[in-house]
Amino acid sequence: MKSIFYKSKGLIIIFAMIALMFLLAGMAIVKKKASDKNLPFLSDQYMVADFHGEYNQTTNKIAGEQLMRMKGNVLFIKHFSTTTYYAVYYQSKSMLPLIMKYGHMIETKDFQQKNNVVMLSESEAKNMVKENGKSYWVYDSRRYEVIGVYEDYDRNGNELPSCFVNYMSTNIEKDILLNQVLFDSKSNSKKNFYQFMNRIKKINPKIVVESAQYGEDSSDDLAMKTNNADAMISILVLTTILILLNTFSVTHNWMNEYRKEIAIRKMVGATNKEINCWIGKKYLILLVLSFSIGVLLVQFFIRISMRLPVKESVLQMYGRQINLTSLFIGVLFLFFSGVLVLGISLREYHNRQIVGEL
Repeated sequence: MKSIFYKSKGLIIIFAMIALMFLLAGMAIVKKKASDKNLPFLSDQYMVADFHGEYNQTTNKIAGEQLMRMKGNVLFIKHFSTTTYYAVYYQSKSMLPLIMKYGHMIETKDFQQKNNVVMLSESEAKNMVKENGKSYWVYDSRRYEVIGVYEDYDRNGNELPSCFVNYMSTNIEKDILLNQVLFDSKSNSKKNFYQFMNRIKKINPKIVVESAQYGEDSSDDLAMKTNNADAMISILVLTTILILLNTFSVTHNWMNEYRKEIAIRKMVGATNKEINCWIGKKYLILLVLSFSIGVLLVQFFIRISMRLPVKESVLQMYGRQINLTSLFIGVLFLFFSGVLVLGISLREYHNRQIVGEL
């Protein structure tokens, strides 16, 4: 085994750095896709809609009643104007993947009993007030009991809204406006949303609804989202290419360390194909080792960043952990690059051997 790593430190270091760059680029790509959505935990089939026109006092009450009648997993979220406050209704807690610090999520009984309750993020929790042993949060002169506090970021490092109010609460029923809503029923989102929308319009024909499914061109006009990951991804890719260019000379020097062994194998009748397989196995082991080191470097980078002033920027750009998608992107590009470099290097090496023999 020691012979495999013979004078391979330079190659391992370079590929570990390339693995680091590819993994960060993969994390940024995954994060970018999440930031393209109104909220990161929504499925790829969710609907975004803007309700306007002539409202009446019962608009939200009617909407709530229609939602309660729907079957299957439904996640309904109302956005409060330009704030990061949302009202929510769900039939399954799994559709709202919050990491609770303490307390609990809104329960089915809270929806049914129309309780004025709210879940707050850690940063928003500083605005709640204590009264008679209970915690309350006030918005637009309306008071909500705080039943739980969740982390500011999800497991992938995506920033979450400041609060989720019970959409079925009596306070929300008083609202005249419905405004922008998000409707997620996964693969049945479009079908279920149109059923919901048609029921609302049947009761109140003067309401106008503009809607689109995530990914459609018109959804960009309705969605309120930000994205600044493109520049960072480009920088990471360009940096990786510059580092990758140096691997050709390093790989050539690495192969030269085996020239005596290659010559001996040729003397005993080894073909170029057999030599390529022999060198390729050693190279593959180095790539696996380099990738493992790259993963450790990324985890070290994330953990250190969480203790520094750049925490918010790192979370917004990369998230807080390596998920399977970013891991797959890193593996794919690293091994593709490695095979490309080795293939070109082996070809040049054999060509020089032929010229030398002539």
